[in-house]
Amino acid sequence: MDKKCVHIVRKLNLSDEICAITVPLIKAYAERIGADVNVIGGSRAFPEYPETYERMQIYASGRRYNWNICVDTDILLGPLLVDATQKVARDTFGLIMHYSASESFSVHHRAFSRDQRDLVPVEAFIVTSDWTHDLWEPLTGNAQANLAGIRNEQQIAEYALALNMARYGLKYAGALPAGSQIARVNTAQNMGSDGLDYVKGKLWEWGIT
Repeated sequence: MDKKCVHIVRKLNLSDEICAITVPLIKAYAERIGADVNVIGGSRAFPEYPETYERMQIYASGRRYNWNICVDTDILLGPLLVDATQKVARDTFGLIMHYSASESFSVHHRAFSRDQRDLVPVEAFIVTSDWTHDLWEPLTGNAQANLAGIRNEQQIAEYALALNMARYGLKYAGALPAGSQIARVNTAQNMGSDGLDYVKGKLWEWGIT
């Protein structure tokens, strides 16, 4: 049987009130699909980088699993959400969103030039198998040099993911079918009552009371 782990990454700009809703839903999802849970953020493995980069701990901690799912705490997972590891091909990693690399940071690295897909996986929900685990490989070299080409240092983990995707020629696909019970708390909303209202509205829509 495949071994699975759901890695939960705390979004620092998210209120405790919202996390108190999202985290139990993520843990419930892990239990339904037979996955272990690993909460990232208690200890720093990469103190020279912003805390969002700590998700790259999955490269080491996820090696013993056949499947790893990285989920940020601003992601809502409904009770009917399917097992993403059953939807993503083993030679492909799954995501729910992506954006342009060239509009966000320097793409002068030869891996980007060779790859030409100009794509950044959004870190919020990503599924990898043991065949695509290289996606989580941490950056090498000087941290300040790596950060120098990033317009927003909070994108450093996504830069690393994009670079690994390009370097290793990793294929990607949607992690979940259209219409799945998954939602992301809007970044502009998540600091106040509007974000909480959005979360409560989704719970009502999914029949969670």
